[in-house]
Amino acid sequence: MESWRLKDDLDLEDFGGSWLSYPSNAEFLEGNTELRAMFLTKAKDGSMILYPKAMDIYESHAQEFLQLLLVLCHIPGGPPLRASELLSIMWCNTARQRHLFI
Repeated sequence: MESWRLKDDLDLEDFGGSWLSYPSNAEFLEGNTELRAMFLTKAKDGSMILYPKAMDIYESHAQEFLQLLLVLCHIPGGPPLRASELLSIMWCNTARQRHLFI
């Protein structure tokens, strides 16, 4: 995936809005057969299951990303944040606007 091609609009205030709902990103959401093949494998009964090693690698990358993202958090003056506030990431709009912007 060429992440530099992703678009986002922080002015988009729709409920559930994020880079996933941005029209220009539709081609990325259709999926990639090579990427899908890395994460899915066939079980003995013929069903598709997630490939455990690929999921472990993804999880380690996701955790590293979250640790690096935490360093970039701006903590404003005022009372200290609770752990649930500091460590949560709002990636799509709810009643409040999201925190993560691409």
